[in-house]
Amino acid sequence: MRKNLLENFRHRLRRLHATRKRIEKLYKSDKILLKDVHILYEAMFLRAVTLFEEFLENLLFSIVRSDRTIVAGKTKSHVRFSSDSAMRRIMFGGKKYIDLLPFEKAEKIASLYLKKGHAFSVLSENDKTSLTKISKVRNAIAHSSRHARQEFESHVIRGLVMLAKDKKPAAYLRFNFRSSPNQSWFEYHLAELAIIAGKLY
Repeated sequence: MRKNLLENFRHRLRRLHATRKRIEKLYKSDKILLKDVHILYEAMFLRAVTLFEEFLENLLFSIVRSDRTIVAGKTKSHVRFSSDSAMRRIMFGGKKYIDLLPFEKAEKIASLYLKKGHAFSVLSENDKTSLTKISKVRNAIAHSSRHARQEFESHVIRGLVMLAKDKKPAAYLRFNFRSSPNQSWFEYHLAELAIIAGKLY
């Protein structure tokens, strides 16, 4: 039986968690350098955010298509398209992809095509704040600009008690969100994505 969108997304996040554990094990065994660990953390986080964007896109398209094998019938589309290719051509607006993050973009697009923007209108302000923070981390990794760095410092690590060496995206992701039970910010943010995906689905 084919996995649904949510199950598939969460499964892929679990694979990233497993990879992280293997990386930490290698580092503790002195088989890889810290700088290599940081590169891998950044790559894994970018992958997680990309997977979430893919989930959002597939969810949006499945609702617009009224695909009841994927979405449980609780959402309705304003429009009907003659084919998937016509739907993608119009919704992509001439681009090769549809930009759904920051999440405000997803809400705006959903409001155009879905009744009351549902299910993209169900998130709480706390959920949206979490996604904003995740986007800021992603941008700080993907772009080396001064603006991206300042946004990361202002919206992500501001107020955290950290050494200067930990105030970079990769080190932040390894930094403990809590110690009981032990959980890094990387793990916490991926857990947030899994929970938020469940609310949207």
